Amino acid sequence: MKRKNEAQRKRDTAFRDMVREWLESLGCRYSSDGGDYRYNYVLETKFGTLHITPQPGWVACRFDEAATKAAAVVGCCSRVGKMNYHPYPIRNKGEVTSTFRAFQFWLGNVKPELCEVQP
Repeated sequence: MKRKNEAQRKRDTAFRDMVREWLESLGCRYSSDGGDYRYNYVLETKFGTLHITPQPGWVACRFDEAATKAAAVVGCCSRVGKMNYHPYPIRNKGEVTSTFRAFQFWLGNVKPELCEVQP
């Protein structure tokens, strides 16, 4: 795998920060108790509790309980409840915002009213 250059790392970090700010603006509960892998935010959805951790360039998500209904609707792993968002590499500053909007839409499959929220 090719190592990321400084510009790519900055774009990935900007994406992570946008996701964090948006989750906080929604009132997502911050949780420091994520077990071995720290899921920082908690969002109640129609499929159950979703734990979310924004990373530089991607977002880790996991349901409390592996929900087969969620697996069928949004494509999470029914065995462990993971549902991560891995966008294509963010190639320029303009793509930071479009990638963030795509994440909003993606998360809207879990909690539809979120896809209309503006940061």
